[in-house]
Amino acid sequence: MVLYIEGSDQDQQAARTLLQEHGFTVSLSRGEVPVATELVETTEEDLPLAFLAHFIDGIVIMNVETAGVLYANNAFAEMLGYSLEEVRRQKVWDWDVVWSREEIEHMYATRKWLGERFETRFRRKGGQMLDVAVTHKPVTWKGKEVLFCVVRDISEGKQTERVLHLTQFTVENTDDQAFWMSPEGRFLYVNEAACTALDYSREELEGMPIWEIDPNVTADKAVDYWRQLKEEGSMRFESLHRAKDGRIYPVEVRGNYVNYDGQEYSCVFVTDISKRKQEEQALRLNQFAVDNTAEQAFWITPEGQITYANNAACASLGYCREELVGMSLPDIDPDFSGEDVVESWISLKKDKVRRFERCHKAKDGRLYPVEVRSNYVNYDGREFRFAFVIDISERKAAEEALWRREEQYRQLMEMLPIAAYTTDAEGRITFFNRRAQEFWQREPRLGSDLWCGSHMLRYLDGPPMDHDQCPMALTLKTGQACQGKEIIVEHPDGTRSNVIVYPELLADTAGETEGAVNLLVDITERRQTEEALRESEHKYRTIVEHAPFGITRSTREGELLNANPAFASILGYDSVQELLESVNLSNIQDALFPEPSTRAPLVENILSSDSWYVFNNLFYCKDGSLVTCRVHSRRIMNGDGRADEFESFIENITDQLEAMRALRESEEKFRVLAETSSVPITIYQEDRFVYVNPAMEQLLGYSAEELYRMKFWEWAQGEVREQIRNNGLERLSGKTVSGQYEISYLTKGGEQRCVLISAGVMEYQGLPTGVASLLDITERKRSEELLRASLAEKEVLLQEIHHRVKNNLQVVSSLLFLQAQRFSDPELQACFLESQSRICSMALAHEQLYQSKNLSEISIKKYMENLVGQLEKSFQSPKQEVDCRLVVENVPLDIEKVVPCGLLVTELLSNAYKHAFADGCSGQVTVSLQSENGQIELKVVDDGIGLPAEFDHRQAKTLGLQLVSALVNQLGGALEVETVNGTCFRVNFAG
Repeated sequence: MVLYIEGSDQDQQAARTLLQEHGFTVSLSRGEVPVATELVETTEEDLPLAFLAHFIDGIVIMNVETAGVLYANNAFAEMLGYSLEEVRRQKVWDWDVVWSREEIEHMYATRKWLGERFETRFRRKGGQMLDVAVTHKPVTWKGKEVLFCVVRDISEGKQTERVLHLTQFTVENTDDQAFWMSPEGRFLYVNEAACTALDYSREELEGMPIWEIDPNVTADKAVDYWRQLKEEGSMRFESLHRAKDGRIYPVEVRGNYVNYDGQEYSCVFVTDISKRKQEEQALRLNQFAVDNTAEQAFWITPEGQITYANNAACASLGYCREELVGMSLPDIDPDFSGEDVVESWISLKKDKVRRFERCHKAKDGRLYPVEVRSNYVNYDGREFRFAFVIDISERKAAEEALWRREEQYRQLMEMLPIAAYTTDAEGRITFFNRRAQEFWQREPRLGSDLWCGSHMLRYLDGPPMDHDQCPMALTLKTGQACQGKEIIVEHPDGTRSNVIVYPELLADTAGETEGAVNLLVDITERRQTEEALRESEHKYRTIVEHAPFGITRSTREGELLNANPAFASILGYDSVQELLESVNLSNIQDALFPEPSTRAPLVENILSSDSWYVFNNLFYCKDGSLVTCRVHSRRIMNGDGRADEFESFIENITDQLEAMRALRESEEKFRVLAETSSVPITIYQEDRFVYVNPAMEQLLGYSAEELYRMKFWEWAQGEVREQIRNNGLERLSGKTVSGQYEISYLTKGGEQRCVLISAGVMEYQGLPTGVASLLDITERKRSEELLRASLAEKEVLLQEIHHRVKNNLQVVSSLLFLQAQRFSDPELQACFLESQSRICSMALAHEQLYQSKNLSEISIKKYMENLVGQLEKSFQSPKQEVDCRLVVENVPLDIEKVVPCGLLVTELLSNAYKHAFADGCSGQVTVSLQSENGQIELKVVDDGIGLPAEFDHRQAKTLGLQLVSALVNQLGGALEVETVNGTCFRVNFAG
């Protein structure tokens, strides 16, 4: 295509150069332009732009100063999806997504362009991305420096280029081996996975024929393979490959016929299927194992339908496989409902694995226990329960037998007269008997406390012993029983006991250690006896001889080999020697057993038992009487492993049995006493009466049969009923409740009565039981009401007396005032005023008493406030400014001490006003009364002129100070006078 551009200026020359670089022929002429019908008339200045507007490629002219658009053709606007007007309002960074605005501004400012041609990415108006190639050149246009750019859309080429790169990258990096082969069977290309699998380099493999790595292929077979591949287009089969080191492994081959650019190829992908072959073999083995395992196996749907059952399941349930498949869980588990199927499936999906016991029903109706191990399985998008089932009938029977043996063993341990306990293999205590808890003085935590339950252990010479060094711990750690060792146990209360320990390992049926048992023989008393007799000839006697219970060693035939003094004492013999000689003249059964034939079965039980054998037995005493003993016997193995002898611990329980008989008699006596008692007595358990005596029936007006049908609170009414109910139930639950309380109630006949209930709690027949007695206090209550009424009358009378005394004292005070008015002598008037003040202080005490609720005590604080207030008004002259302060604790005092205190304050305060602040002086007076440790301190302190140095209150001649001394003596107190910075009178007396 030839374009003609008129003009000869610089703009046309620049456009010509740029267009020629893009393959266009440009001619610049001053002559006439050939006439053409398509030519659009335009001015000479706009002619180049009119030409550029018809370019297929985008043309844009950029302002170098602003990075804005000076001109863009339609192709550029359409490329970006904008109108020409929108493009001319934009900047470069509005569509270029590779370069930031800052980078573009820097590029335009420094004129450091990227090169005449570069590739970048533009964003279209709709957000799509374009790959573009930009050719640009700085030129001068219309007198301005501009950037003339030609923009070409290369998105399609870039996409194709990316796909090719991606394809090559995928083939090169796939885990499968990839080969390009010629029709002759030679490798033209191999990927990295093929080189790695065959252990050849790429150079070694390329050019190599296929039959060198595939032992199943020959040159002839390669020709056949090519012919078949061309016909079918693709092939898939399994074969073998041989690596460079000779290793042969199975592969899956996927071949494809390719005709590219007229050339024929075989594109082959190869997968090493060694692992898959192994897994397939394992799957076949697993299926065989599941089919033939001794455990029952089932595949079950979430809805509970059996989809598979193995041979063991068919044999156990008595169905053939065809019968079982399709059955539901409730068909073989009669206790398993449809709701259980749903709930169990939800739980299995959450937990993934569940283990539980059920009962299965066979085809013949037989029920048998099973243990089920159910597993959640999601296989190929489908969910299943996969369950193994074991018939545990024999195990259940064994567990039941084991439980019975353990229960017998536990009872035996509880009956032992000595402390005994067991641990697991790690030393955690699993059981202890009552004697052990009593001995330890504490209750160990089962499954937590280690080695033993003692508070503290010590070696015989005194140092502390760590619990993990005790004989029980050493037995479990070393596997060797540390029996017969003596240690010291220190109890929580600080006392100590000497014990001999007998730890013994416990083994399971496989011979593995599962724990240990330990017997603690408290030899504290024995050791104390040994210490007392250490310097005597019995220094070396054995522990057995000093045991508090009988200990013997005997033979199967009835020979008494030895016995301790306790056993001799039980039978009334003077010594062990006398006992042995007497018995062994014949044998044990003839000498000691009332029925000699009963010994042989007992001996057989002892010698055949692996543990202690406990029984009660009657023995003849020396004097022919009988004693009942509890006997704990254990066989003794000899060196040959045979048991011909046994040892016994023998406890005389004759007195204990007698005590039990006496207890029964006592209970009977209590019943007779309760039945004949005039005090109503009742016993209740839970919410019911279990016993009421006749006095209770008489008090409440109900018969015993009626009360037994009631709850123990229903005989009362209203709030009292709730009170009895709450107190009774809380007492039974162990809470602390008042043991006595009074109530008012109506009898069955409607009579109002009052009773005092005394209640307690005890244990009776294994249950907490309430015991209550009711005392009829109706008459006492009536007497108390009469007494309270009488007391109220007396209190009113006493208040009236105090009122009258107060009025009389006020009359006397008024008479003194009137009398003083008749005298003109100030000194005489002052005497009358002082007497008047003393009488007022006494009257004020009586006034406060009759106004008080307590007629025996007065609030000294309120009394002092009123008294000092009156004295201020009486003694302070207009010329004086005396600040009188009061600091008084609210101490209750009786009238016998209030009146002297008031008179003391009156005298001392009047002296302060008259003498401490004479001639109209001003100052401060403080009256205080404090109580501490039962002693009361009364102080009157002034900061006046003080007393003369030679002043002695004990030698005072004035009436006021003599009265002060007399009042102090009346209070039984002591007076102190201080004259530092004024005067302080301090009186101390008992409160």
